Amino acid sequence: MDIDFALAPGEGLPLDLYRRLHAAGPVVWNETLGGWAVSGYAAVREVFGDVMRFTSAGTPVAEALGEQGMVGNDTPMHHTIRGVWAKQVGIAAQE
Repeated sequence: MDIDFALAPGEGLPLDLYRRLHAAGPVVWNETLGGWAVSGYAAVREVFGDVMRFTSAGTPVAEALGEQGMVGNDTPMHHTIRGVWAKQVGIAAQE
């Protein structure tokens, strides 16, 4: 499934794209991302909760963001970065 989630400023969330992704299944290959796209609460929780089996390392997104990027970082640094961001928007960081 080839979905480009890039947004121009002011476009908002691409809900129609998320609906297509979710309808395709909980895990689908995305050529644009160069990796697997995971949808659905249970599948996402499983992936995020098991960094020994699932990683963002080496993907185009992780490479573009560098080792300090929160989205592509599976190490404890992710929680450190998320904690700083979460405080700014009032979200409790989970470790």
